[in-house]
Amino acid sequence: MASKLYIPPSRRMRLTRRPPSFTLDKGHPLAQGLVFAGLGQFPGTLQMTDSSGRGNHGTLTNMDPGTDWGFDDYLGRWATDYDGSGDHVVLTSPTLINLPVNYGFTCCMWAYSAAEAASQACIAWGGTDDLLIYPFDTTTGNGCRIFWRDVGGSLINENGISRAGASHHFAFVSYAANDHRLFVDGVQTATSAATGTAGPFNSLWLGGWADGDQYFHGRLSDPLIFARGLSAPEIAALADPSNVMLSGLVVPSRRRMWAVPSGAPPAGIPWVYAHRRGARIVGANQ
Repeated sequence: MASKLYIPPSRRMRLTRRPPSFTLDKGHPLAQGLVFAGLGQFPGTLQMTDSSGRGNHGTLTNMDPGTDWGFDDYLGRWATDYDGSGDHVVLTSPTLINLPVNYGFTCCMWAYSAAEAASQACIAWGGTDDLLIYPFDTTTGNGCRIFWRDVGGSLINENGISRAGASHHFAFVSYAANDHRLFVDGVQTATSAATGTAGPFNSLWLGGWADGDQYFHGRLSDPLIFARGLSAPEIAALADPSNVMLSGLVVPSRRRMWAVPSGAPPAGIPWVYAHRRGARIVGANQ
C-alpha cells in the first residue's frame, strides 16, 4: 500500500550541496578501481572517513577537528582546511602507500591554494622516491607541479599559470611507466614520458610531505585515489564543480526522507505526497 512521505523542498530539486548522509554506488563506473575517497565529513571528527568502503581512513594530525573541517560553498561539499604550519592528514594503508609502484593509477582532488607561496604539497607519497603534487609552486613559475624524485625531480610543470586564490581540480594520471599526464579543471595541460621505477614509499599524506616541511596552506576536498588510469571523460566529470553527486556515484541516504502521519501536514512546512513501493519512490507531486 502506498505511504505518505514528507520530502523537504531541498530534496525536490537538483542537489547543489552534498548531503551529510550518503553511500557510494559500488557498481558505478567511477567506483571501479577506487581505493580511497575522502568525500564527506562532519566538524569535530578526528578521522577522514574513506567513503570507498576499503577502510583506508586518514587521521587528522596537528589539526583542530572543530575548525579544520569546513564547508566549501563554491563546491557544495566538505573540505579540510590547512594553515601551512603543520596541519596534515596521515593515510597509512599499505595499499595506498605502494600503489604507484605498479603504475596505472590516478590521484585527483579539488584544491584551493590560499597564498602564492613556495612549495606546498597537497598530497605526497614519501620515501626513497617521493611523489608530490603542488597545486601552486613559485619555484617553477607559478603553475601546478608534479615532483617525482625517481624520474628526475620535476616530472611535470605547468609554467606561468597562477592557481592561487581559487578552487581548481587537479588530476595526475600515470597510465604506464613512461606515460604521465596532468589535468587541470578537466583539461589535459601537460605530459611526461619520463621512465622510472617508483618506490619504495613509506607514507602518504594529504596537506604535506612526510619527508619535509612543505605543508599546504588552503583547502582540499574530494581527494580520490584510483588503482587505474581514469579516462579523460571521467576526469572531466569529476572536475565539474556542479557535479556534487559525482554523476550518481554518490547516493543520498533515504534517511533524509521523513514519514508523516496521514491527515494534515505539519503547520507552516512545505510538503508533498510521495508514493513508495518498498524502498523505491515511484512518484511525487505537490
